[in-house]
Amino acid sequence: AGQLIVVSCYTRFDNLAHGPRGTEAKQSLYTFWLDPSDGQMTLLSISQDAVMNPAFSRFHPRSNVLYTCTESVAEEGEIVSWKVDARTGRLTKLGSKGAGGTSTCYISLDKGCKNLLVVNYWDATIGVFGLDPATAAVADCRSMFDPKEG
Repeated sequence: AGQLIVVSCYTRFDNLAHGPRGTEAKQSLYTFWLDPSDGQMTLLSISQDAVMNPAFSRFHPRSNVLYTCTESVAEEGEIVSWKVDARTGRLTKLGSKGAGGTSTCYISLDKGCKNLLVVNYWDATIGVFGLDPATAAVADCRSMFDPKEG
């Protein structure tokens, strides 16, 4: 059996802390099917939802949900929840929340999959967000740690 691979792409270079090479992508998320027997990837789906610079993604281990976070030093990061169709690779946006900081670059789930942790690199903050128990979509911010505040 193969597996789904979601590739995220930068769509805007002007608001990044670093200067990527190449050109800005037209779309932000591409879903491929990976055949493990020969390593071939087949494009299944391209998300039509406009999401700026999805820098990092994390699959929920028990739900067909993908989380992405956006990267920008000029605008607040966004955490986006996507329902994943395991057959077609289609991503359907479940919702999004502001990340509480800029240049959001990392997502992790706690062991019980009740909380999503995000890192806002530019602000050096760590946020903890709840997950909706019915859909696993990102919910409200539960806490924000700022080491500059002690």
